[in-house]
Amino acid sequence: MISPTLSRARKTFTESGLLDRCEFIAGDFFQDVPAGADLYILSGVLHDWGDEQCLKILRNCRRAIPITGRLLIVDMVLSDQKNKPDTYRNFLDLTTLIATEGGMERTESEFRKLLESAGFRLARVIQMKAPQAIVEAFPQ
Repeated sequence: MISPTLSRARKTFTESGLLDRCEFIAGDFFQDVPAGADLYILSGVLHDWGDEQCLKILRNCRRAIPITGRLLIVDMVLSDQKNKPDTYRNFLDLTTLIATEGGMERTESEFRKLLESAGFRLARVIQMKAPQAIVEAFPQ
């Protein structure tokens, strides 16, 4: 049985004319991640989990990704500046905390620490015209 997420992804990539450039594989990132891809994307995933679960996901990704590969994390990245008035992002952080078991929005420093603990190097954070940013990381 094909998961609803996989079906939506295939539909989007088909409509964009990109289906022939990708392979879609369903799985459980807490158990294992398929090896050997050039690029791994975690979009809206890590903010659902506490640090321990995130490390498990990231370590599974690190085992799978070749040294020449790249990891992109599409998620909210909060400011490292203390008491920065950002009501929208602070509200989302509180909402995530309430809606998940241990989930949270993270700062760039918190992403860096998680990534380094899992064997990655945070290369850069790319801000978008959206609340989310792209965290780009490479295997160490």
